[in-house]
Amino acid sequence: MDSLLNLDIKGLPDSECVFLNVDTGVYLYHENDTLLNTETTDTGYLEIIQRIRADNSTQANTYSYRDNNGVNQLVVYKYLKDRGWVFMVRDTATEVYAAVTTVRILVGVLCAVTAAAVILITLLILWREGREPMVVERAIGRLGDLNLSADQELEPFYSRSDEIGMIAQTTHRVCGCL
Repeated sequence: MDSLLNLDIKGLPDSECVFLNVDTGVYLYHENDTLLNTETTDTGYLEIIQRIRADNSTQANTYSYRDNNGVNQLVVYKYLKDRGWVFMVRDTATEVYAAVTTVRILVGVLCAVTAAAVILITLLILWREGREPMVVERAIGRLGDLNLSADQELEPFYSRSDEIGMIAQTTHRVCGCL
């Protein structure tokens, strides 16, 4: 049990670890030595012991309550049935939720950065892919104004076999015919 004295739960430095006898409610371990071998008066711990006696479950569970000072407490506990003990870790809801809030903010920032990167990449791809049709559109607009040099801007596209290349070649032929 001495190893519990050195137990450090990251992010929850003020947490409290205890072992209680489920049958008697007596502290088997508490960091405050004066509480050892005394019966607990903590209302939350007593309620957890009653729940364990009622359902006899050995699954890890949680419980929240308001202590005698009016502070919201969160407890994670595990019943060790073969020994008749319950191991509990308790901390204030404020401290637990502060750690959760930090994680939520971090995840939110990461999601925002990821979304911004996806949007930026999408815009870059759209600009790159949309640039060529805009060149063709301007050339056709100049041809519509009977500017016969409209096809000069389309020369890089003549050798292509896709739609852009076909439109560039057709525009070049129209300019040549006119």
